[in-house]
Amino acid sequence: MIHSPRKQKIIRFIKNLGVQKFYTQNQVYERLDKIYTAREGQKKAWSGTITGSLFDKELFPKAVFGNGVYLQFEDIRVLVPAEFDSYLKQLYGENYANEEPNNKKSHLKSKRIG
Repeated sequence: MIHSPRKQKIIRFIKNLGVQKFYTQNQVYERLDKIYTAREGQKKAWSGTITGSLFDKELFPKAVFGNGVYLQFEDIRVLVPAEFDSYLKQLYGENYANEEPNNKKSHLKSKRIG
């Protein structure tokens, strides 16, 4: 289960309100983008997004991102958070490198880590 029972109730309540009938998903994201952009450059201790499917799990101390580090992924180099291990553990749990969450199980067994 991705969300706690409390968050599931809140999500159901918001869906039942019918807010989605007033605003498209793109309109919501465009508005949030304006809010985020207006605050760029301000000193912040935290960074992340509350619009992702994992809600507050996607908020991190700014130091987790740092300046980032480049790592090889297949045939390209990718910029990842400086403290990528902390980042991945917060999102997917302590065993993120060994065990795929049930809701993310892949049919591509050869691509799984472990």
